[in-house]
Amino acid sequence: MKTMLDKATRDKIIQRIHSLNENCVAQWGKMNVYQMLKHCSLWEEMVLGRQQYKQSFIGKYLAVPP
Repeated sequence: MKTMLDKATRDKIIQRIHSLNENCVAQWGKMNVYQMLKHCSLWEEMVLGRQQYKQSFIGKYLAVPP
């Protein structure tokens, strides 16, 4: 399994991020490069505990019970 703790995997991801530009076309989904990077940045802030967000109603409704 690939992990960010593996230097080779981490280097490959960094290389892929550096290769992004405004002309890149989404391979799936509808986000452009800016939206995708913003989404990833916000997710990272949440995971690291630097920012908290309220869960939307639909997220609560579809959440799997513990």
